[in-house]
Amino acid sequence: MNSIGDHSATSYIDIFNNLDEKIEDFKFLGFNDYKNTYDIRLKAIVDVSDKTQEYRKNLLMSIATLDEDKKKKNKLFQKYIVNNQPIPFWLVVHALSLGNLVSLYQMLGKDLRNSILKYLDDSIEGWD
Repeated sequence: MNSIGDHSATSYIDIFNNLDEKIEDFKFLGFNDYKNTYDIRLKAIVDVSDKTQEYRKNLLMSIATLDEDKKKKNKLFQKYIVNNQPIPFWLVVHALSLGNLVSLYQMLGKDLRNSILKYLDDSIEGWD
């Protein structure tokens, strides 16, 4: 989001809430269309099932709206809640389950996925 000038990392709220209207903005953030995924075996973008599409769309909308219970329980969000500010995406990911993170990762475009894998590989190499 920083690369598109969204230094507050809050553009995801509008994009995820209006996904069908903002699909180009969604792709501009580094995602594939939520209806597609990158198939590593085929080395191509392929369509996912209707059920997966619906799950992904609901996941993105739930991330954008974050239920009040999650907001109140997460101490990381308190500063933003008190100041009535939107919660930045980089902070929201800390409240997601591993399954939700995997789903987000599967929607990412090839270049962003590769950047993440390279970053992780470089950081793990230093461990002994």
